[in-house]
Amino acid sequence: RIPSLQVRRSTGTGRRKLLIQERNPKHTLILGPTYSEYSRELSFSGSTQEYYHLREEDNFVLDVDDFCRTLDGKYDFLILCNPNNPTSSAISINDLRRIVSFCNERNIFVMIDETYVEFAPDINEITAVSLTREFTNLMILRGVSKFYAAPGMRLGYGITGNLEFL
Repeated sequence: RIPSLQVRRSTGTGRRKLLIQERNPKHTLILGPTYSEYSRELSFSGSTQEYYHLREEDNFVLDVDDFCRTLDGKYDFLILCNPNNPTSSAISINDLRRIVSFCNERNIFVMIDETYVEFAPDINEITAVSLTREFTNLMILRGVSKFYAAPGMRLGYGITGNLEFL
């Protein structure tokens, strides 16, 4: 099954806002440090929010096992920026598969913001697009303004395999 693609002219905030509004999460975990806009958009939805902080002393590399223990039983929504801004760290596709699978088993919807994915040395090692064929608890957000240096364009899109959600 090919994942559905929905294109919508919007700002980055518009994509995030629409997804958060439609999912209406109650308890959200955000992988940080990252954009403050995620927290801002969640505050409008009434979702509680907590951060799981990457640590500089670990070179901002995610400990997937510890991360999943933190997620277990507390959240219904997860926000990842991959590659992350401002740390520039990235989660591999194998680790993303583990995280999304874990979340799928616990009814946690995952939003992955891939705004900076085109800057990665090998996009295929970190993009979660292929996971939309396996999981329906996932939506990937992307935009063209950063990589293509077209901030006035404000074109973004979302990718999901969840046809019911679309």
